[in-house]
Amino acid sequence: MRASESSRALVCPASLVLPRTRSENPRRDAKAAKGTAMHLWKETGVVTPDIEKKIRTSGVQRERWYPTNGGGRHEVTFAIQAFTEELVLYDPKLHLVSADDWKKSFDPRKYLTGTIDWLDGTHVDDLKTGDWPVSAEESKQLRSYALVPYLLRGKPSGYRGLVSITQWTWYPLAGQPVRNWDVVTGAELELFLDDVRYTLEHPEVVNPTDEGCKFCESKGHCPAWSEN
Repeated sequence: MRASESSRALVCPASLVLPRTRSENPRRDAKAAKGTAMHLWKETGVVTPDIEKKIRTSGVQRERWYPTNGGGRHEVTFAIQAFTEELVLYDPKLHLVSADDWKKSFDPRKYLTGTIDWLDGTHVDDLKTGDWPVSAEESKQLRSYALVPYLLRGKPSGYRGLVSITQWTWYPLAGQPVRNWDVVTGAELELFLDDVRYTLEHPEVVNPTDEGCKFCESKGHCPAWSEN
């Protein structure tokens, strides 16, 4: 299971295994390309033509939001065996494949995989460039990421970690990122792991919801929709 799918998958496990249909949407694809370019800038400082106007007009300094002098790391890719809790981190020098190909090598019925935009100690941050507001308090994707520092530290008693969403929409061009925060405890992460294991063990469970179905690419193959 991909961490980016966890918010929907934990509600409707069948969304992980049902066939998907992705329709052409040039406007959506153009937005996605800008989002990819903004993530590249966050990681490397490289400004591509797609986002040059946004970076220049906003005047945002990446080191203010992602200070690497304290040991923070960009793009931390991981795989967690949900049933044994084994954590593996991607190393491009060791694995010799792209991060995406590396993640695909893990059995999605057993592993939770993802790439953390920013990891600094026990703080994980996810950069969102879309217009749809995302709450750090409600994001299951962030809980997936928060498992990494929790497991790296050996699941200590009384664990508390920070999670955040940095929302930076395209318009207005001069607009600044907005970061919202939440705190996660070890007890909450243990419950989250239980939910992940249930989801992976019960792919037959279909649970349609207004929010979960809104952007689901399996609607055309879902029994909950074909019966309507």
